[in-house]
Amino acid sequence: MTMENPLSRSLVLFLLGIANASGQTTPEPDKVDTPPKPGCDSYSMQTLPREAFRLKQRACFWGSQLFTTNALLGAALNGAIGEARHKPPEWAQGLQGFGEQMGTRYTQGMVKSTATFIASAFTREDPRPKPPQFVQLTHEKKGCGPAGSIKGRIGQALVRTVWDACDSRIAPGRMIGSFAGGFVGLAWAPPSQNKVSDALVNSGTGFAGYIGDSLFSEFEYDIFGFLGRMFGMGKPHPPTH
Repeated sequence: MTMENPLSRSLVLFLLGIANASGQTTPEPDKVDTPPKPGCDSYSMQTLPREAFRLKQRACFWGSQLFTTNALLGAALNGAIGEARHKPPEWAQGLQGFGEQMGTRYTQGMVKSTATFIASAFTREDPRPKPPQFVQLTHEKKGCGPAGSIKGRIGQALVRTVWDACDSRIAPGRMIGSFAGGFVGLAWAPPSQNKVSDALVNSGTGFAGYIGDSLFSEFEYDIFGFLGRMFGMGKPHPPTH
């Protein structure tokens, strides 16, 4: 058998093709990185849908309300206002009085946040001021989907502090937390502010803070967008839900 034979030539080419193919490695498909699991990062806190906001994320959100600069600055501001009004009058002025005022406000805020965290964990309500909607929700329930008008958005921001429109049930966590923060001060308040009426006023003030958070969260990007246009910084993009 010679190479001039067509059959021999075909056989040789076939064997060479097999050898060449066996020497090549099959390219591996591109590996897709597994998305990171939801954690305590700011992105997870803002974008996780309501059904994925579990106990770990609730604990992260609770912790973010306690040990932050905003919590300390808020307590310091309220403490300074209380000292300027000299209320309660039994507390001294100066550095000692400011320390008592600030410590009281910070403790009340901690109790409010902790009670809200515990209550919302039992009732399974979302503690965030403006939680993302359910992923598979069709928004057929009134007040559950996004509102178009400013009046409707204000109404939703106010309602969601006490009512879960998507589940059509009451959301008492913030109310419970506000009452807990308001009444805890009776444990050390001086006689001039050691009344139930004072505790109710403090509870209302604490709940007003939740209302303010809800309203600000609803119009946050509108506010910063307006400021951005005024100062030429552009409008920020809201996080993708």
